[in-house]
Amino acid sequence: MKQNYQAESPMLHLVSFNKLLQHYDEQLKSKDKHLAERAKYVLDAQAPYPELREGFSDLELLDKHKDVISIILADTFSTVLTKNEIKTASTPFETIVFNSSERFQNILKNAGEGFELQIRNLPQNVDYIMRCTVVLSFYYGYYMDFRRPLFYDIPDANGVMRHYRILYNADFMEIVPTENAKELSQADVDELLENFDNVDLWKEKIPPNSFISKGFVISNMFDVTAEHSISEIKSTLIGSSKRANENFMDSFQETFRSLFNLRKINVGFAGYDTNTNRFLKIYGKGIESYILKGKEMESCDEMLCSYSHKKLFKENTYFAISNVEKYYKRSNGEQPYKNLHEQGIKSAILAPIASDGNLLGVLELVSTTVNELNSVNANKLEDVMPFIVSAVLRSIEEEENLIDAIIQHECTTVHSSVYWKFQEEAKRFMGDELVGNQPVFKEIVFKDVYPLYGQIDIKESSKQRNLSIQRDLMIQLSEINGVLEVAFKKFKLPIYEELMFRVNTYLEEVKEALYTHTEQAIFDFVKEEIAPVFKHLKSENKVMQGLVENYEAQIDESTESYYDHRKNYDNIV
Repeated sequence: MKQNYQAESPMLHLVSFNKLLQHYDEQLKSKDKHLAERAKYVLDAQAPYPELREGFSDLELLDKHKDVISIILADTFSTVLTKNEIKTASTPFETIVFNSSERFQNILKNAGEGFELQIRNLPQNVDYIMRCTVVLSFYYGYYMDFRRPLFYDIPDANGVMRHYRILYNADFMEIVPTENAKELSQADVDELLENFDNVDLWKEKIPPNSFISKGFVISNMFDVTAEHSISEIKSTLIGSSKRANENFMDSFQETFRSLFNLRKINVGFAGYDTNTNRFLKIYGKGIESYILKGKEMESCDEMLCSYSHKKLFKENTYFAISNVEKYYKRSNGEQPYKNLHEQGIKSAILAPIASDGNLLGVLELVSTTVNELNSVNANKLEDVMPFIVSAVLRSIEEEENLIDAIIQHECTTVHSSVYWKFQEEAKRFMGDELVGNQPVFKEIVFKDVYPLYGQIDIKESSKQRNLSIQRDLMIQLSEINGVLEVAFKKFKLPIYEELMFRVNTYLEEVKEALYTHTEQAIFDFVKEEIAPVFKHLKSENKVMQGLVENYEAQIDESTESYYDHRKNYDNIV
């Protein structure tokens, strides 16, 4: 394992067993004869090697004194549990393992020769700063919640990747100042909280080797492969279909409060429209946007200062404001500080929801306490943003389909040049429905716009259009049924019989009347359930391949459905 144990650090690290040996010092006085004898045995074994208590930086001594170290650690590494516990004793931060349970050794052995043990999400680029947060917490008394779940990813003997959660026990660590240590004021700490990425500033406040850390850490690990898989699935659970649920935002906010270990933070969202460069209100029960402050939409240039705009749009990284009031005064009421300040918000994090460098929206975390949200704990978002991005992408796709369905239901054929205007009204219509209001599709008016050429509305055009769609759907479903009947006769599989039943049910429904929800349901049914089955049937034999290809030849590529009667109608119009 390649290590960088003597890299620049605010702490000079010494391996020491002093705090553990102090327990044996106390047990030596015990009235329990066996405890006292055991303590004497351990202390006598260590006595010839004072460096084991005083501390040492020469890591070669770990191997030289491995027998004595094993005696010292014997009580913390029970032989009874060695085949069950996944446990190690190691140096802090670099995790150079010098003692471990038998099960841990077997896990590494099964990983194969050449496997290098590495912590998956330990942020190496902020290593110095991370150690400083430990000093701030344990010596200066300023609690810095930099904790993130840490994992080992280790393949087993079959090559399957297993995931192990690591829990550290730092009871046997001591941190003492050197002559280089500085006194820190609240102002110094506030400045550090606002500049997590500024390594030079952290080195100025907490210089290299200004502290000595003595001791070792014990790591307990447990297999969380199942939980890890579940968390991957959870990324699909936040969708637009959930936004109308009364409890959606309540449960979502609770998740973030647990993640940050802060009970009073709130979560907001703002959408982003690339075409107009505007932030948009996201419709749904309980969903707020703190940067929009109740407005439906607003220009991004108006809502962001140059620095926050650069963070969100160019760097696609979070923007933390640990003291809103301070920056509100410093900027003379500039946005986004103005809107946040007027809502009583004292600290905030704005995180971009972006895919492939393209902004989709902004996640907003806000608090009424100064410094509660800052550039340090903003790093917790690294673990959850991929889930949110995945969910937003799916939500956008579902929303686009729903908007098209609303326009089809409420309007006659719409020309592509003005389709954007109808999309805006459909979004408003959908928003009213999501928040529980009676939705009404308002009249579309273009003020002071006069067409060079125009046409009057065609009598009963909506009725004729629906009739053409109805006929196309009936033909498409009949064609699908024909293919499935042949497949069922050849292979006698229940799946084909079930699909035939569902196709016939849709056919009967379409014959009676055409509803927008029916059209969308049929489209989804064909895309998600029929298409994969037909793809499989094409590989079965040439007969089935010919039937499926004949069906596919009749499907229009642009609409992904049967498009004959509706095409004739569109051409006539």
